[in-house]
Amino acid sequence: MRYSFLAIVLIMFSSSQLRAQKENSFTIRAGYLHSSTHVEIANSLLIGIALVKAKPGFYIGLAYEHLLSTLLTSQIELNFQQKGQRLGNYAGDMPINLNYNYIGLTPTIGIQPMSNLSFWVGPEVNLLVGKSSSWPHSNSIEVGLVGRVRYQFRRMGITGGYFKGLTVHDRSTTKTYAFTNRNWQVGLSYLISKL
Repeated sequence: MRYSFLAIVLIMFSSSQLRAQKENSFTIRAGYLHSSTHVEIANSLLIGIALVKAKPGFYIGLAYEHLLSTLLTSQIELNFQQKGQRLGNYAGDMPINLNYNYIGLTPTIGIQPMSNLSFWVGPEVNLLVGKSSSWPHSNSIEVGLVGRVRYQFRRMGITGGYFKGLTVHDRSTTKTYAFTNRNWQVGLSYLISKL
């Protein structure tokens, strides 16, 4: 009896794996990225930091998705993102845009409750590849957590996500102020191919 139960479980697992192997795909994602920088102040008595405002940016990425079972899915994405913040002052002058350009790698695991709806969570590691004028103490590696959702219409999809940085991406010259990224993403995806 024990062996027949084991055989049934193996058959069910292998049939879900066969279906999953037919559902591997490559997808391109692109869209709007809204950077909302979190500022940590080392000394609460200090005043006069420039106003830090949200900055619009963008992202583009190539993702490989592997359906693990009828419900579980995994995805790994290589992407380019432009993040940053806008610094203003109390006099109301034009803000200065600070751009941080990253190449990121995002491995995620998720669920697919319906064939056209997916949710993912996982880590994201970003490598700083360029920046505009900013504080001189930028970290070249940014690590954070990401959550994403996608609704697919045949080949086109609508995507949304949120990234919360766990590491400081920049510091002021005096190291009094530390900046951490918080980003919302919304965009489109296009299914290139299914394998």
